[in-house]
Amino acid sequence: MFHGFRDLAGLAFGIFVAGVGGIAVLNRQSHRKLNEADYIQEPFRILMEYPHAEEILGKNIKKRNLNLSDPFNGKNDDFAQIVIPVVGSKTQGMLYTWLSNTAEENDSGKKTEEKWRVDRADIMLPTHKIPVTFYKHPEAEYVEDIKFEEKDFQR
Repeated sequence: MFHGFRDLAGLAFGIFVAGVGGIAVLNRQSHRKLNEADYIQEPFRILMEYPHAEEILGKNIKKRNLNLSDPFNGKNDDFAQIVIPVVGSKTQGMLYTWLSNTAEENDSGKKTEEKWRVDRADIMLPTHKIPVTFYKHPEAEYVEDIKFEEKDFQR
């Protein structure tokens, strides 16, 4: 049993450390799972295929962890819009993406398997006030209407 306040404080500290460690592990696993999702991989693949990506960001372009509380991020069964932090050897930036789920529907009207198509991709650098569009899918007409203003990024 406990012999005093020191033992109780030690136990409380141990539980605190174990709880913080557990939260850190769960956070890392959720970010890893998110980074492997098709709606994150596909926009990043398009960025890497963009001929001027290395010129803009530098070599060794990598994704950083998503800011899950960013109000731009959103996803439902049919559409997603995600902002992906990216960094290269020259600078960092934000990859703004809009995607459509192009999965087929089965007989009951449910989507069979998620297959995300990138409809539009914009890159925003620290030196710019608004993102620059570098990719638009030819079948995605709704993305033409999306316009940014500087006030959208004053957070």
